[in-house]
Amino acid sequence: MKKQLSFDIPEKWHSMNETAIYIGVSRDTLVEYVKHGMPYAKIGRTWRFKFSDVDAWLQSYKVNTSIGQTMM
Repeated sequence: MKKQLSFDIPEKWHSMNETAIYIGVSRDTLVEYVKHGMPYAKIGRTWRFKFSDVDAWLQSYKVNTSIGQTMM
């Protein structure tokens, strides 16, 4: 029986433009999200985002539509 090798491929870091398109907002809105705690990495003069981190952050602000309040 052959031993199967296993390794994790690191998640890609995405640009501000890619991230804004991914979540459907403008760059200005993305900047506001960062000011309110959206995770990112600043590499030189560029901001980079991991979609998994962005998704998790957005989920933490999910609104309960039945009562119209933020679930935290």
